[in-house]
Amino acid sequence: MMNIYQKYYEQYYLEINAVEIETGEGVSEKMDDLTIKQKLSQIKNYIKAQGFTYPDNLIENFYLSLKTKPFVLLAGISGTGKTKLVQLFAEAIGCTSENERFKLISVKLDWNDSADLLGYSNISGDFQTGPILETIKKASNDLDNPYLVCLDEMNLARVEYYFSDFLSKMETRYFEDNRIKTDKILSKNEFDARDNTDALSKYGNLYLPDNLYIIGTVNMDETTQPFSKKVLDRANTIEFNQIELTAFLEEDYDNLKVENLKLSNEFLKTNYLKLKDLLPEKKEKITEITEELKELNKILKKANLQVGYRIRDEINFYLIEALDKNLMNKTTAFDTEILQKVLPRIQGSSLIIKKVLVELFKFFAGKDYSTENGQFADKMWKYYETNKDEIKYSKSAEKIVYMLRRYEEDSFTSYWL
Repeated sequence: MMNIYQKYYEQYYLEINAVEIETGEGVSEKMDDLTIKQKLSQIKNYIKAQGFTYPDNLIENFYLSLKTKPFVLLAGISGTGKTKLVQLFAEAIGCTSENERFKLISVKLDWNDSADLLGYSNISGDFQTGPILETIKKASNDLDNPYLVCLDEMNLARVEYYFSDFLSKMETRYFEDNRIKTDKILSKNEFDARDNTDALSKYGNLYLPDNLYIIGTVNMDETTQPFSKKVLDRANTIEFNQIELTAFLEEDYDNLKVENLKLSNEFLKTNYLKLKDLLPEKKEKITEITEELKELNKILKKANLQVGYRIRDEINFYLIEALDKNLMNKTTAFDTEILQKVLPRIQGSSLIIKKVLVELFKFFAGKDYSTENGQFADKMWKYYETNKDEIKYSKSAEKIVYMLRRYEEDSFTSYWL
């Protein structure tokens, strides 16, 4: 019997024969003519062909997160394939270390300033470039192609110390002649006045180009640093907690020899920077999304955890992209964004945190436990297990149960279990 992936593989190439270049160039040269779903299917096949299997919709989620904003966090325990996902996704769209469009940077424990990442003037007055600066410069001179940077083990050092300048510059993004630009990433003060005329000329006018995408991998354990809301508010946090040790045995790798693609920056480039960019065309969808987020905020406000305008906008961007490209339905996309943009901000030991968790479960699953006394996370879990196929926001409800269970066991909880 033909393996399902082999069958899909053959069907896929039958579909894309129509878009091959008549001069004989391979289909990987003409991938921008395919739909987003076809491109993502090819990317998934490429990743599987390398021997890595990820949960359903993870690649779509990763794509939508990058499309919404060029800064994404991949969180979870060590060894779950976070760094490998970034590398293989980059390879699948034509970004490799060989063509210098993929850069892996290992964060050092002693990083405490943006100079550790961007560069600094040494004691002799010579400018020493940081590990990311040349990639930024190269990307700025090659705007049609995407560049991916993976900050590996990003929270070994305090992220706010060495990455704050990036976060601030990212918030200055604006459109100019159909390109997205930011304020300059280095000021004249970064260059010693003695002998750095060349360095100032070479790097002084750099900004964060719209073809640069930064992905941080983070391990949440006793060796790493926690994240502040400043960081969490500016990223989609994708958690790696689904581990299927035998999933690779189900793949027919012999029939998944797929070429990597050659995609332009249009594939990942952000379309929206402000909510007004979606008006008036998407007003009805924005209203629906924002009204539901408003109801969620009423619960969060009780613990002073309500989301602000930035999160509102980026949740809207994510959902609009997901719906327009037919990658997820509204409920699944909203559930995913709650999990990635809202719940990571919740932590604490006060009684109000427990009350908020209980009310959030009611919002997600439709079951009210506010009249229960004592410990009831196990009851909540049984309800979830029995009804998860009917629960509206299933992923968020499941996470709330884990967070409540930790609260009952430790009198403290957070998203990072």
